[in-house]
Amino acid sequence: MPHGDPSDYVAFTLLPTAIALMVSPSIAFASLGPLKPAFEGSAELETALRIFGGFLLPIGLAMSAVRWNTINGPPTGLCFLAAGANLGKVLYDMDGGAFVPRTLHVYVAVAAVAGLHLMFNTNPVIKPEKKD
Repeated sequence: MPHGDPSDYVAFTLLPTAIALMVSPSIAFASLGPLKPAFEGSAELETALRIFGGFLLPIGLAMSAVRWNTINGPPTGLCFLAAGANLGKVLYDMDGGAFVPRTLHVYVAVAAVAGLHLMFNTNPVIKPEKKD
């Protein structure tokens, strides 16, 4: 599997995010420069973010460890695009139909990059050599 392509950059974004959410989910309640926080804090939301971080960890690892080819790449890419579109729509609705820059918009972009890369920049399928 080649390294240094966009799937690795997606992994380098998702893995630290997963660890941060599992260890200190309150990071999601902080602003980042001009970006507003992802959420307003509560104990229940912190618990949900810890759980989400646990699910995000294997997804981030898979983005770097799996050899994405023409068979497994496009469906996974489509799912990343759907997840990014869903997140964008949720944020849009959350802000009353207005665009308010939030830290989660970074992940809309990450999902779009992952989806487009997996759909259109896959590796060829390697078939095993036949032994006589």
